[in-house]
Amino acid sequence: MIKIQIVDDSQNTLLAIERRLRNKWYEVQTFTNPHTALQALKTNEYAVVIADYKMPIMDGITYLKHTKQRQPLAARVLLSAHAETNTLEKAINELGIYRFISKPWTDNKLEEHVISAINEHLEKVIWEKNHDE
Repeated sequence: MIKIQIVDDSQNTLLAIERRLRNKWYEVQTFTNPHTALQALKTNEYAVVIADYKMPIMDGITYLKHTKQRQPLAARVLLSAHAETNTLEKAINELGIYRFISKPWTDNKLEEHVISAINEHLEKVIWEKNHDE
């Protein structure tokens, strides 16, 4: 089963995203604490990791940097209501962030972005498999 990890300090945001993404094709795991989410990277393989930019313990860019090191094939998505252009540019260029989703989002757009990120992950997995042989 395809797994999606979402990290945001707002439980309401997590519940809203989880409700929208609830699907028989993938499993959504949510975390309010980035350190707990990092631990989950050790035992779960995620197709998509979504992190909020502004969190009190660890910002989303830092979290996605750790994610890139631990699960380089996961599509990384930054979620924020407060992102500056320079921050976004840095995240996209240096970390290979797949997508930026602004808050508030529309449910249809959120779902489209997640499906697109899943497809990006699957393409990476197939490419890696074909080039390892």
